[in-house]
Amino acid sequence: MACGVPVITSKGGVIEALTGGAVELVPAGNLKPLGEALRSLLRSAERREKLGAAGREHVLRHHAWEVALPKWLHALESVR
Repeated sequence: MACGVPVITSKGGVIEALTGGAVELVPAGNLKPLGEALRSLLRSAERREKLGAAGREHVLRHHAWEVALPKWLHALESVR
């Protein structure tokens, strides 16, 4: 996501929660929807670009060091 590449992941679990919806979600354990999602992205440059840009924006807004490090430091200081 940080590189602006579209991501496909399974529904549910921590990965879905961390991505902020800026991914293509497919049911876990079912290859047919995964194949359909891959074909859909391969056929649409616009969709790839849009999903990639949304993913990169999400990472920069919520997971970049400038954002995450102060939160980590605050959490560590609060346990002292």
